[in-house]
Amino acid sequence: MKIKNDFSKILNSYFTCHLQLERKFSVNTYSTYLIVIKQYITYLNGIGIKSNNIFINDFNKSNVLSFLNYVENDLNCSAKTRNHKLAILSSFLEYAQSINPIYLTVYLDVKSIKLKKIVKEKMDYMTINELESFFKAIDLKHKSGYKHYVLFTILYETGVRVSELINIKIDDCYLTTDHPYIRILGKGNKERIVYINDNVVKMILEYLNKFNIKDGFLLRNHSNGQYSRFGVNKTIDKYYEIAKKECPTLERKRITPHTFRHSKAVHFLQNGTALPIIQRFLGHSSIQTTEIYLDIANDVVIEAVKLAANTLSSDNVESKWDNDENLITMLENLKL
Repeated sequence: MKIKNDFSKILNSYFTCHLQLERKFSVNTYSTYLIVIKQYITYLNGIGIKSNNIFINDFNKSNVLSFLNYVENDLNCSAKTRNHKLAILSSFLEYAQSINPIYLTVYLDVKSIKLKKIVKEKMDYMTINELESFFKAIDLKHKSGYKHYVLFTILYETGVRVSELINIKIDDCYLTTDHPYIRILGKGNKERIVYINDNVVKMILEYLNKFNIKDGFLLRNHSNGQYSRFGVNKTIDKYYEIAKKECPTLERKRITPHTFRHSKAVHFLQNGTALPIIQRFLGHSSIQTTEIYLDIANDVVIEAVKLAANTLSSDNVESKWDNDENLITMLENLKL
């Protein structure tokens, strides 16, 4: 009996119906899933399974484990990346078995693959001094330098993710209201409002006027097009090389777009901002995420403990036991 190959049909339905319409994935998340599935198909091609002859049963435990080993050992991907790819492949198989129960066994086999333990890496953040060194590295005499200054200022002052940053449009900026803000479309297409101070408002208005930007994306690259993630990272690398010469402590840190977000959050905490406010500012769905996110700021907590100890030293506390006749009488009358 010839087995019907419904791989292409289910795969197409998975992306067009399930991810887009049912789960309402953002463009970035959708693209990530697509890349991983394509990568797995390319891997199958490499072990002799042609694209036009792939069956869903080729997503079996043996092939998936072999693919994950390839990802870790040949591509030098982290355990976190390996686990993420496994989750995406499992997601596809879960959908496949919901369409056709014949794939339940292959789904459960792949689902049984254990996740690799992730070694938690310390998150870097920039001190105020390091941040100032970074901004001083920018030459404001050139148009590109001015654009980069605006880009980094918005990145830090709003604490947005790089994917959120490059998708900010002019229509998302409410600069003339009593409390100016930028509307951000975050993870899972969730909207949030990020308030900005008057200095940032002034800078954005001057930037828009200087480059005659009236609509479309707020931040533009050298070709006046939309910034890409790669473009933002490349720009950061450029100024990092300059800034670390003036500020040696930057040498020990890896500066990425997310470092600006970390830095803003830590500076909030250092200034005494409450965690729920930081949580809302960053767009975290739970305060536990914010707590983990700010684990790097243990030095801040230690300092707070020291300050608290100073406010309640033994020298300042009057003993309530000494010379309290009522208390002494009560203790004497106790029958032990």
